[in-house]
Amino acid sequence: MDILETMRPRQFASFRAVLGSASGFQSYQFRYIEAAYGRRDFPSPMADANLDAITRRRPVFGSLLCFLRASGFSVPLDLLDRDPRLAWDADERLQAMLAEVYADSSTPEEVCEALIDLDEGIQEWWSRYLKVVERIIGLRPGTGGSVGAAYLCTTRSNPCFPDLWATRSRLSPALTRNVHDDLALIVIMESS
Repeated sequence: MDILETMRPRQFASFRAVLGSASGFQSYQFRYIEAAYGRRDFPSPMADANLDAITRRRPVFGSLLCFLRASGFSVPLDLLDRDPRLAWDADERLQAMLAEVYADSSTPEEVCEALIDLDEGIQEWWSRYLKVVERIIGLRPGTGGSVGAAYLCTTRSNPCFPDLWATRSRLSPALTRNVHDDLALIVIMESS
């Protein structure tokens, strides 16, 4: 990415034809990672035996739910037994339970935050990739036949763990106040 971010459109155009129909749109390895986390909204040209096998296994988010259940939280059973091939729909019951996890402030909360970190990293990567594409080819179609930057705009704001993000709106002001107090203390310490 670092090299591509410094490349001018003319430089990319000098070898773009050599790519033929290859493109980042066809990056199976990145899709495998997303599928392991739980994404199921891949474009139909992404059909692939490995991707299919990955989507048949419990995703990381499903494993989180099993962990939370084993840690004593009331995860709805129908969410534990769902078909792993299906796209995840946000669930109000789950978000209420996740708010309890955050109120508990123990290892399960730390695991949830580690997944948020991973998810944020993926979204940041998509944003960075979008900017590289816009910088190099603008709004033209991608080499692999995708709509290019327009497609990438839809991926960068599509988290792997939507319930973890949505839960933040449910956290009590007392929980968030503690975080703000910690941040204020850090800022005061940094400025001294």
